[in-house]
Amino acid sequence: KFNGKQFDDETGLYYYGARYMDPIISLWYGVDNLTEKYVSVGSYTYCNGSPIANIDVMGMFPKGIVVKHVETVVLYQAVGSANTLMRIPHEVTYYTFRESAAHLLSLVANVPITYVKNARLEEFISQPEGNSITIGGSPNNARILVSPYYLDNSRAGQDYDVWFRQFSHEVVHTKQIARDKGLTKYLLKTIAGYIKAGNHDDAPREIEAQQGTKTYDAFREFVTTHFKASIGNLFKNDKLKEKDKIEQINKWWNEFKKHTSNKK
Repeated sequence: KFNGKQFDDETGLYYYGARYMDPIISLWYGVDNLTEKYVSVGSYTYCNGSPIANIDVMGMFPKGIVVKHVETVVLYQAVGSANTLMRIPHEVTYYTFRESAAHLLSLVANVPITYVKNARLEEFISQPEGNSITIGGSPNNARILVSPYYLDNSRAGQDYDVWFRQFSHEVVHTKQIARDKGLTKYLLKTIAGYIKAGNHDDAPREIEAQQGTKTYDAFREFVTTHFKASIGNLFKNDKLKEKDKIEQINKWWNEFKKHTSNKK
């Protein structure tokens, strides 16, 4: 019975009418010439066409810090010699901070909680390891472009401390967006700061944002020393409700503020 393939005695390959396949190494010779035009029907749609870069198919992001969202957007692509527009549904993944995580970041970064809750985290493949970029025309509509490093379970995907240290820095940039009242001015002033400083870390806006990380570090150390507790473990505890986590954070934070005030 013909099963769709034909063995070629001369080459030792199977012929499928459009492509050859080497049965010894299970390798196709030639690529389907419609692959790039019909990306939505590919076998790697679940990971946006990049199974190497996007390995988090089991959702191993820090579930105690962020919530994963998937939305469908429609892209239009010209197909064929007539350049007929074809509607191609495309899934976009992004993340938002949980209520308790937004509350903590708001405290340590001294940022309105609405800015933090409305921030949209998106994986940016080209972002260097450990880096993130915050952009936006409004503080309530900011995008944080996140390095795959933070969504890779073998690296920082489950390191809650790394997450809080990084994003207590990033959310401070939303205050800068609010001051500038627009994306263009925000980008121009930020870039000008990099040029004047001669590098990234010494730019005024990065120094300002780093204060969020420093406050988080001090708060974490205080919780560890005075309460023998762990902020990371609090957020990893999936048996606690969001309001319970917020209540515990507030107790620790109030004591932390008293402690720092007394030191002054």
